[in-house]
Amino acid sequence: LDGIFIPIKDDIDCYPHPTRGGTVWLHKVREVKQDAVCVKRLRSCGVILVGKANMHELGMGTTGNNPHHGTVRNPHSAQRYTGGSSSGPAALVASGLCPAALGTDGGGSIRIPSALCGVVGLKTTYGRTNMEGTSCEGGTVEVVAPIAATIEDVMLVYAAMLGSSARDVTTLKPFPMLALLGSLKLGKYSNWFNDVYSNEVSNTCERILSLIIVLPEIEEMRAAHLVSIGSEKLSYDVRLNMALFESFSGANYVASQRLRRRIMYYYMEAFKKVDVIVTPTTGMTAPIIPESALKIGETNLQMSGYLMRFIVAPNLLGLPAISIPVGHDKDGLPIGLQLIGQPWAEATLLRLASAIEELKRPVIFYDIL
Repeated sequence: LDGIFIPIKDDIDCYPHPTRGGTVWLHKVREVKQDAVCVKRLRSCGVILVGKANMHELGMGTTGNNPHHGTVRNPHSAQRYTGGSSSGPAALVASGLCPAALGTDGGGSIRIPSALCGVVGLKTTYGRTNMEGTSCEGGTVEVVAPIAATIEDVMLVYAAMLGSSARDVTTLKPFPMLALLGSLKLGKYSNWFNDVYSNEVSNTCERILSLIIVLPEIEEMRAAHLVSIGSEKLSYDVRLNMALFESFSGANYVASQRLRRRIMYYYMEAFKKVDVIVTPTTGMTAPIIPESALKIGETNLQMSGYLMRFIVAPNLLGLPAISIPVGHDKDGLPIGLQLIGQPWAEATLLRLASAIEELKRPVIFYDIL
């Protein structure tokens, strides 16, 4: 990675620059004294850290709208959102300015913008990557991971940021070599798969599927994730002024963790039948940015619901997942396919993703060479 440009999402420490988390105040109460572990490892590989990338404020949104620092525009259509919260990293990669970027994913924050911008976004198994030095460290749903233009680039950054340590078994063999795929069973739960805003999304993602399975309690899973991430954000004293999160009680959190364990059982049972669960990454393509939202932000729960429709299971259950571009809708907007794997099965996901990778440059693209 020597000499490669890589931007860092603004909730990851990159010394000596402040970490604002998309706010105008976080850097005043959270001092950056050194690089995050993932940044330190990239720096040791010769990466040129070109700057901090914009994001949805505090990571608590799916669009990338940020009235403080500007709303990031989608390189495929400047009138549309990139998705969030890793909006800046995805847009920088999609526009060709950088081959890869670092983001974080607690509720689809890597995979949503990757899908909407037509790039590759990896969400690792919980605990696979070191969260030390990020503003979201300590939670139970977040990971730090790469966004890149290709599967191979994701693999290179993924391997570099993991590093190696005899004391940490999760980083002993981080680099999954590309190899010929053996027989894999891909599972689709039709009721979930087809729950999209436009049939263009589900029809495009219909390929490469061979087995139908049932994953119960989808709505309960979404509720458990919301309570988990909302309660954990509040425990950091990050007051989002959101009455919904502040209304969660300790009993709600305990109940959500019980539900989390129950849903994990269903998924592990499914993985006895299939190797990879396949869904669209998002239930819709990139939404149009309302002019009024640029100054005051936007709350659109229906839109957020479609963007997060298939996202929360890997976060809630700690499973690895990857979003890869597989086509475009009638407006030329990217459609992403999500692959969800068993715990620690990043190698399988990356090998499968490399076999089905289909890339197309967006309208806005800078050839830096």
